[in-house]
Amino acid sequence: MRYHIDTIPVWDALKQQGECPLCALRRSIEAADVDRFLGGSVMEPDTRVRVNEKGFCQRHHVLLYAQQNCLGHALMTHTHLKETAGKAHKLLDAAAQCPDVRIIGAMTHFATADVPGSDFGLEQIARYEAFLKIIGEYGLNVTRHAAASAAALRYPQARYDMVRAGIVMYGVDALEQLPVRPAMRWVTRVTYVKTIEAGETVS
Repeated sequence: MRYHIDTIPVWDALKQQGECPLCALRRSIEAADVDRFLGGSVMEPDTRVRVNEKGFCQRHHVLLYAQQNCLGHALMTHTHLKETAGKAHKLLDAAAQCPDVRIIGAMTHFATADVPGSDFGLEQIARYEAFLKIIGEYGLNVTRHAAASAAALRYPQARYDMVRAGIVMYGVDALEQLPVRPAMRWVTRVTYVKTIEAGETVS
């Protein structure tokens, strides 16, 4: 591969320490795009229309939330929630026209409840409660459940009507808040060891 302007990022990734140059390339592109989304593109109409419609996945919301420019992230999240609320109204209107459809529950999941230093769950709670408010406007009495083991411990306000206790029932508390002990154990052999960069996710 020759050294051209379009291959510079690839060569830079190959020069970095680490096992996989593609992972290095992905991190570099993500960092640049996160910076771009929180910069001038926040006020670009075309970008905002697309973001309002699609939003971001949980992983990239965490990356955006961790940056210093919280205002840009807040603006995008606010308008995306307004767009999502409009979709929720359409969905509930359609359900109201179907006599065989009954809405009896509203659930969500906290993907980062067991991640130290991440408060993304608080943003998720705000979104979930905004959706519950919309449901309430339709006079629906639903069972609200959002928290699994870690979230039930970390966010007491998110216990609502029920919790989905899972791994803590086996005596594993990721937050180390309960006097529990493991009720089972796994025994295996190490077959593969992989080196990753500090702070890199593995799933």
